[in-house]
Amino acid sequence: MTDLPTGRRVTATVTWEGPHRGPATMWFEVDAPFAADLEPAVAAFAVAALPLAAGLGESRLVVEGALCPTLRAGLASAAARFARWYPTCRVPEVAATDGPLADGPTPPPRAALLLSGGLDSLSLLRRNRQEVPLDHPRAFRDALLLFGWHTDDFDGDRPRPERLALFAAQRARLDAFAAALGLALVPVRSNVRTFHPTYAWSRDVGFGAGMLATAHLFPRRWSEVAIASGGFPGEHPPHASHPDLDGDWSSASLRTWHGEPDRTRFEKLRAFVDGPAGLAVLDVCLHRDSAVGPRANCGRCEKCLRTRLALTALGAEGRAPTFPPAPPTVEEVRGMRLPVAFSRAFVQELAGPLAARGRADLVEALEVAVARADAKERRRNRPWRRVLREVRRRWRALRGRS
Repeated sequence: MTDLPTGRRVTATVTWEGPHRGPATMWFEVDAPFAADLEPAVAAFAVAALPLAAGLGESRLVVEGALCPTLRAGLASAAARFARWYPTCRVPEVAATDGPLADGPTPPPRAALLLSGGLDSLSLLRRNRQEVPLDHPRAFRDALLLFGWHTDDFDGDRPRPERLALFAAQRARLDAFAAALGLALVPVRSNVRTFHPTYAWSRDVGFGAGMLATAHLFPRRWSEVAIASGGFPGEHPPHASHPDLDGDWSSASLRTWHGEPDRTRFEKLRAFVDGPAGLAVLDVCLHRDSAVGPRANCGRCEKCLRTRLALTALGAEGRAPTFPPAPPTVEEVRGMRLPVAFSRAFVQELAGPLAARGRADLVEALEVAVARADAKERRRNRPWRRVLREVRRRWRALRGRS
């Protein structure tokens, strides 16, 4: 643990034993006034590291210190689930040098959520405020805002200054928003995402645990922390944040849970589009490039385009100041890249509401984009392509071992 001029950092050394080679130091840091609450909790690093061990070929996960038996069982359960979902994952042995943790700190009954300004977390917060009295222990009183989870937040092991500036701008927006709702905003920076070899790997295996690991760094502050569901239409696919997975990162003194799996993204937006202030901080962008000026969202990426489509379907164009004011054009929609099946499910959910708004042109453009993505997926899943991907994966593993 290191005291910084403006806060505190906790670190852990990571030793790789299998074929993969990644960074050697994992860290989390927070500014005052929350630095006094930050502790070098073994549980946090164990949670962040479990997907790395399961997904990157390690035979064991050993932590220096003691592990809560509840958390240790959850880590084993999560590893087994990853192995059922993904054939390339394994179930590592989970061990601790100091045996089981008998008595951890007992925090007061206090709830928090991960709040990015994205549609999912804003919806979860609004629902909590509507359904839970403020004096109830399950009313959210704190919100964790995390830096480091966009693919390009880091240049090697250093945060990019322009990304820190964008984070500071969103932090300022959310500070005012949170204060109006009786929330304390707790910004935390981390390099955990740099341990994830690809965006797809982070999306499918690593990000949920890495984000919820942060909650364990404040063992005297919270009794439960929620992460918002991705809002998947229909059955929830295998994913790094999942209703059956996110509870596995709990300990005896901290409950982690998956919020609002019963609402799709369009249903969430429809539920809070008329509420106070939420649209003013809405930030869903995959790129968040500095060229967009005061807007938080580029308006061009797949997530931005489908959010703009949803606003159009609700008749709310121009009401979200963090987005371009006009609805997306037919050309923009027709050119959308929909890389995975659930991306296509998200946009297909919008077809009916858009048609009801008289936007058959946008519906037709969506159909073109979905058909192109489906054709690409069929080509990708041809048997010879699957064999080639497996050969490449094994070759990379062998190169890492040499």
